[in-house]
Amino acid sequence: MATKIINLTPHSIALLGMEFPPSGQVARLEEKSVHFDDVDGIVEGDAVPIYSVSYDQVIGLPGKAEGTWYIVSLPVAQAVAGKRHDVFFPYPLRRDAGGKVIGADGLGQVALPSWPPRVRYGEACPECGHPVRDPGHGNCQIVPVP
Repeated sequence: MATKIINLTPHSIALLGMEFPPSGQVARLEEKSVHFDDVDGIVEGDAVPIYSVSYDQVIGLPGKAEGTWYIVSLPVAQAVAGKRHDVFFPYPLRRDAGGKVIGADGLGQVALPSWPPRVRYGEACPECGHPVRDPGHGNCQIVPVP
């Protein structure tokens, strides 16, 4: 079965000569902020408001679907690192002479220090339980250690 790629960013993604238009659904991080101070003396005549800002919950990311990958922004990919292995961000980016992003040469996933898990050939995959026999083991992205 071919992998379906859904672009959950508001931008068209040029990837290796293919164009992935925005799907119309955008995965993003919910923003929460609290105004907690005003600082004088930075801008003449005005106090600069200071906010505490957090980006916690991912919204707009569909559940896992067999044979489907999602392209998201790097912050969304960071938020689901180690939890979702069907979520990617454009990487490495290609830029024009002026520095504007014009596409990507591949897709990236945010690595955690313990991801991908490393198991010995023939051991059970910690995700699906099947024996790990080769580097292309299923969709689990397990890296076998010889």
